[in-house]
Amino acid sequence: MITMIEQLEKVVDSHEGEHCEFKEAKNNYYFETLAKYCASLANEGGGDFILGVTDKRPRRIVGTQAFNQPERKQAGLIQLKKRRSAIWRNATLITY
Repeated sequence: MITMIEQLEKVVDSHEGEHCEFKEAKNNYYFETLAKYCASLANEGGGDFILGVTDKRPRRIVGTQAFNQPERKQAGLIQLKKRRSAIWRNATLITY
C-alpha cells in the first residue's frame, strides 16, 4: 500500500504537460482560470491540476490558501461541466 508521503513525492516529481499542471497559488486563484485549466486537462483525456506546489523545478510544496473550501470549488467545477458543451472526461483538483 502506497503511503500519502510516497504519493505526494510521486506527484511532485511528475512532469507538467497535457495531463498534469502545477500552480503555486499560495493565497488566491481565480475560479475562472481554474475552470479553464481543468477543462483543458479534461479535454486531453483527464489529469490533475495541483495547487500549492511550485510549477518550476525543483518543485517545492508551499501549500495553498487559495480556496478555503476546496470541495465547494470541486462542486462548482462539476456544475460548470454540466452547463458547458465542452467534453470533460476526468479532471481532478488537488490542493496541498
